[in-house]
Amino acid sequence: MKKGRLIWHNIPTRRGRTILVLVSSISILAIGISRIYLGVHYPSDIIDIFLLVVYGLHFLFGFINVIKKSILNKNRKAKVITSKRVERNLSSYLKPSLNSFSSPI
Repeated sequence: MKKGRLIWHNIPTRRGRTILVLVSSISILAIGISRIYLGVHYPSDIIDIFLLVVYGLHFLFGFINVIKKSILNKNRKAKVITSKRVERNLSSYLKPSLNSFSSPI
């Protein structure tokens, strides 16, 4: 998976990436067809595996998107909390309270 991502990020044009996807897809299909032709697997086995991989990738990318969104939301909340803390602390230093002028009992 890492090699594929390295290749993908090093191809600057959309046309090059489209060619990469087409060549990869044709290779995957050719391997599946060759397994059926050689009699190593039944066609249903190959179709099942293709569907399983597509479902797995769909689930994986959905899970990654959920994780990314939760991390972004946590960062946004952290920034808001931090800014409120800074504002509260600054206001306590800049605006002296009446209690600071009173004498202790």
